[in-house]
Amino acid sequence: MNRWFKIGLIICLYIGLGYGQASASNSVSYYFDGQRQYEFAKPIHNDGHYWFPAAPLLKQVEKQIKYDTKTQDSQEEVSVRTIDALMADLESEQVVVGDREMISDSVLEDYGYSVYHYDQNNSLHVSSPELMTIAGITIGSMKHVVDTQLTGVKWDTAYGKKADVIGYFGEMIDLHYTDRYGIERSGQVPELQIEVTDGVVSYMIVSSPQFSTSKGIVVGDRLTDVIRSYGTNYYRERIDGKEVLIYDVEFGSIWFIANSERKIERIGYWDHWVRGF
Repeated sequence: MNRWFKIGLIICLYIGLGYGQASASNSVSYYFDGQRQYEFAKPIHNDGHYWFPAAPLLKQVEKQIKYDTKTQDSQEEVSVRTIDALMADLESEQVVVGDREMISDSVLEDYGYSVYHYDQNNSLHVSSPELMTIAGITIGSMKHVVDTQLTGVKWDTAYGKKADVIGYFGEMIDLHYTDRYGIERSGQVPELQIEVTDGVVSYMIVSSPQFSTSKGIVVGDRLTDVIRSYGTNYYRERIDGKEVLIYDVEFGSIWFIANSERKIERIGYWDHWVRGF
């Protein structure tokens, strides 16, 4: 990009805000639900707030709303009205900055999105509502929240593990896998397993289709459904003979574990990144 054009763009952004010190965050890495965004205009930082280019952001939000309102065909009209109403609300919050329409982080937070900046690697993350929530439990929740949300969790000491306790909920399900020696084995796992470390939920894994992710993915769906919903920025691993897609997101990682037919058998949530951003 021409040097003088860059200078002119920064000046336009500053004038467009009309107050404080605005700066185009040219060096910041910008992610939406863990997916790197490469728009021409970066988010702008001003008076402690971030402003995002409206058009590409609204496209991401619209996709997320569609995941949230995945319903039966008979309710599709209601879903469309819901999407249109929320999109109209967000569009009304746009502010012209320079020659572009922008939306502030405070507006997004009002609608349940989180905006977080990691100083150590200068990355800015926008996360859709309940991205790290499944079965009504969120990574980082206190143990008593789990007991309030789910009746009948069986807690057991986490022998030989860092965790305080491990909780088991629901029926036991048969699982077939290949051990590290290449031997086919089988075992049983609960519909939902929850690990608590230092008093908070650090890990969850579901093995039942009754629990849906925030984007509408359930056990039994295909990995192609996952990629369509969560994006192409993932890590692929093979663990115990299973194909695993791992998504690093704002506050941890989401794992989709599939069988040889690429159908999801288990979905896991962790409190840490696998490789980071």
